[in-house]
This record gives sequence, structure tokens and C-alpha cells, in this order.
Amino acid sequence: SLLEERLRSNLAVFYLDYKDIQTAVVDENGNSRIENGPTAESQGFELELTYLMNTYFRGMAAVGYTDATYGDFEGCSSVDDCSGNTLPRSPDWTGNLSLVATYPMTNGWELFSSANYSYRADTNLSSRNLPELNLGEVELLNFQAGVRVEEYGLELQLYLNNATDEEYYTSISDHTLGGAFGTSGVRYGPPKTYGARLTYQF
Repeated sequence: SLLEERLRSNLAVFYLDYKDIQTAVVDENGNSRIENGPTAESQGFELELTYLMNTYFRGMAAVGYTDATYGDFEGCSSVDDCSGNTLPRSPDWTGNLSLVATYPMTNGWELFSSANYSYRADTNLSSRNLPELNLGEVELLNFQAGVRVEEYGLELQLYLNNATDEEYYTSISDHTLGGAFGTSGVRYGPPKTYGARLTYQF
């Protein structure tokens, strides 16, 4: 804690050493299965900052870096050597910025609002790191505002998610990559979405 406890920071540094990590392999017929296979290492850091600007405003920031790779992994498929490839769903950089405002009112009412920006670098879904299975980087901007009455457990919230209408994938499936008949498709993340939400806690 710094600046008379108005600034709080958290730092985590990690190193993971895997033996016989579970991962997907593809045989000569293009069929995928899960095996306990290679070694892998994952290392990096996560830094979080929270700053109390004044009575009403609070800012938060977070950044993470990960270097996650396989060791010796020659048998990931009949045609590929995946040694040194990045682990699936392991983006190297992630980040988040938020600004939160709260304004207490009389009779226990409280106004609140927030803006949030999040970033995720390109990530791959395959141990083979096939370009067809890249999810791509994602940047999202969300807003919300509302009023809450803690005494009665009530909250009314207006929200706007994915304000820039970012088009992005959450998953990709391609069962034709092994050379056999199969299906392929993608699943998109939600587009720009807005609405109201009423919550009652008891």
C-alpha cells in the first residue's frame, strides 16, 4: 500500500513445471483424443493496481504476461512436431482498465457507474498451433450505471456491453484438418448488447 493507502498493488510471479500434461493429439486418421503426454512450462507475472482518487472515484488496472510452452512433443499428430509450441488458450498478454464511481445519497440510496476496457492477445486452440484455430486478439469496452439500496437488497442497473460492437470468436472447431470428412464452425462472442437488470438479494 502506498500514498497513505490510496494506492494498492498486488504482484504475483509464477513458474509451473508440468509432467505428463493432458493434451489433445491427432492420429493418422484425423481423429483427436486426449492423452497424458509431454512436459510443459508456464511462467509469467500478474500485476494489479487499485487507486482511490477521492471519495467518489476508484481506478483499477491489471496486466498479465504468460509464456507457456510444451517441451519435447513429437507425437502430437502424424505430421507435426509440437515441441516448443504455445499451450492452447494461453495468450501472452492480457490487460484490464476500469473506472468506478459511487455517489451516496440520502435514505441509503447510492448511485454507481463504471467503465471497463479489457484486452486479450491472440491465442490458439490447438497444441499444433494451427493458424486456422487462432482466436485473434480481443478488445472489449463495457459500461454500466444504476442505483442500489443496500437496506432492501435492491439494485437497478443499465448496461452496455461490447460498446464498439467488436466481432470476435470464443471457439473454433475444425474436424476437417486431419484430412477426413468432418464439420467446422466458429462461435462468436456477444455483439453490442444493452439493457436493464433488476436484482433483489435476500
